[in-house]
Amino acid sequence: MFICLRKFASPTVRSQQKFVKPLFVVQRLFIRGTNTSAFLSSLRSGKVPTRTDKQTSLAWVRLYDYSPASYGIRAFDGSYLELIPPKLRLPCEKSATMVSPLDYMRSVAFGICYRQSMLDTYVEIADDAVLNNIRLAKRGEAKFRVTMQMDKNLTGNFSAQDTWTKSKVSIDFDGRLIKSGSTPQPKRLASPSSVAET
Repeated sequence: MFICLRKFASPTVRSQQKFVKPLFVVQRLFIRGTNTSAFLSSLRSGKVPTRTDKQTSLAWVRLYDYSPASYGIRAFDGSYLELIPPKLRLPCEKSATMVSPLDYMRSVAFGICYRQSMLDTYVEIADDAVLNNIRLAKRGEAKFRVTMQMDKNLTGNFSAQDTWTKSKVSIDFDGRLIKSGSTPQPKRLASPSSVAET
């Protein structure tokens, strides 16, 4: 059908047909991400443009419906406090209340950790979240509300707040598991910042 048009169509129709292929190329090249200015310059020179740009890179992110391990924090006595248990549906948010382990403390630190099973030792995966400007009180009287959130891509956030002074710290972390058999390498994403509120 296209050959018949070129043979028997008038000169006006033939001139319009010249734009059929370039228009198709425009549509194809825009989808593939070709540079627009390079394409237009090639049209002006009378050449059919070809794609010379680098292809657009795609980043694949694995999503999880359930938490693949246990996530929590290092407690004040060095033990492991679980906040997100294994096989918990994601996204999720879990909270707990902790108390000061010593008298008249001025700051406390929380280590973000994970472990694959109860028989494994926990592995720290982010910088310590340091909470300053806490209540000066005797042991057990200062209380802290700790909260951990996690999305389907295993990126998470940990926050802690003094229930008396309202001082708060928040830190993001990467919850993707380290491959079994490899040496644990904590991934540090952000430095904690403490904000005091009145």
